[in-house]
Amino acid sequence: DSLLATLVSLVLETRAAPEVVGSIDPARFARDSSRASLDGHLGGDDALVNAVLSVTARVARARGDADLALQLFDLAGDDIAVVELFADQLARLSTTSKSGRASDDLKTSWLDKARTYADQRLSSPHSSAIAALSTSNKLKTGPAFQALLNLAAFFDMCDDHKYPEALDLLDSLKPNLIPAHDRDLGPLLDNATNLDHRIHQIFPDLLLKTADCLYELHKQTNQP
Repeated sequence: DSLLATLVSLVLETRAAPEVVGSIDPARFARDSSRASLDGHLGGDDALVNAVLSVTARVARARGDADLALQLFDLAGDDIAVVELFADQLARLSTTSKSGRASDDLKTSWLDKARTYADQRLSSPHSSAIAALSTSNKLKTGPAFQALLNLAAFFDMCDDHKYPEALDLLDSLKPNLIPAHDRDLGPLLDNATNLDHRIHQIFPDLLLKTADCLYELHKQTNQP
C-alpha cells in the first residue's frame, strides 16, 4: 500500500511525464513504455503498471483534474474509462453558450479531443475501443458519447445562428430525441427510459434550445 501511494504521488506530481509513465504511440494507439521509469521500478509488468495508472487516474478525477485523468486512463489502455470521462465532460460543457471567456476554450479543447478520439478509436468496428465497450456492462456509454458529440455541435450551431443546419442535425440523430410529429411522441417517451443518464441531464437545455431555434428560424423565414 505504501509503494502504491508513493507511485500514485509520483505520477500525480510529474503530471504523467513521458519519462515516468511512457507516452502514446500514435501508430498503435497504445502506450510506449520503452523509456518509462515506472516500468523499470515494477519489473516491466504491464498489468501492474496499468493498474497504477488507473488508480492514479481515479485520484486525479476525484480531485477535479479531468485532463490528467484522461491522459492516465488513455495510457492505461482503459478505453471504457476514457469514453465515460469524455461523456461526462461533454454533458457538463456542451450546453454552455459561447461567451468569449475561458470556459469557451475549455469546451473547445474537450470537443477537439473527443472528436479526435472518436475519429481515431471509434471509427472502425474492429477497434479495441469498440470491442471493449461492446463486451462491458457500459453498453449505453458509446452511443451516449456519440450523441453528446452531436448535441454539442447542435448547441454551437444554434449559437452561431445556423438554425436550419442545427435542426437538420437534431433530426438525424438515432434514436430521435425531439418528436417531429405528434405520432412520434409515444415511441420517444417509451424510449426515454433507455437513454443514458447524461442525455437526461441535458434534456431540459435541449428542449429550450430547440424551442429557441424554431422561434428564431420562424422569425427569419417570415421577415418581410
